[in-house]
Amino acid sequence: MARLPGCSGAILNLSAAMLVERLTVHSWPLSIAQIEAVKPDLDLLVISLAVPKSAKREVARIELRAAVTAFLAALYKLAPSAISIASIAGQPLHVSMPAPLPKLFLSFSHQPGLSIAVLDWSAPVGVDLMQVPQDFDWHTLAKDYLGQAAYKRIASNKAAEQMIAFSHEWTRIEAGLKCLGLGLEEWRFALDLKIQSCQFSDLQLPAGFVGAVARAQSLSFELCAIE
Repeated sequence: MARLPGCSGAILNLSAAMLVERLTVHSWPLSIAQIEAVKPDLDLLVISLAVPKSAKREVARIELRAAVTAFLAALYKLAPSAISIASIAGQPLHVSMPAPLPKLFLSFSHQPGLSIAVLDWSAPVGVDLMQVPQDFDWHTLAKDYLGQAAYKRIASNKAAEQMIAFSHEWTRIEAGLKCLGLGLEEWRFALDLKIQSCQFSDLQLPAGFVGAVARAQSLSFELCAIE
């Protein structure tokens, strides 16, 4: 079966009604005023980090972790050494901070030239970032993993707009599956029901990029953000 390089997670039949807003993305580094304005008990924060297009993925991961660590250190007035962000491939990110600081849910996503981090203090979260392909036959992938309804939504666009439409469908579901900790498989109705438990938002990103955030609407999950 066809699959986009660098992507993980299953693709479902996402209803447009599940989308709620377009989130602002804050470029790192943030100013002191921006950091002081964050209210951890209320906010979801999206941070972007520009990285060289030639940078290896591991380098982007290290730099994004460093940026998030610096942000948390400034927010909570801690030494960066008091904060650690650990991950194992395919496993949830784990944030360690001194008690009694609140639990933090994290998700990272990377594409050549840009990395995204989402921080949520209230619920599990997932994010996915995609550079819109210029020449890609999306039809088979969409039929197998997005489902017929999503396939028809994409196909209803003008030919020049179909790749952007496909990218939106793909990133929304990738984000949802990261949030829920689910793996890749073809479209199934039961899986579609699970993904609909998430709340989705698109991201305001530079031209050529598409991204989405998914938030769990129940705290019955442990940290479930996956890089």
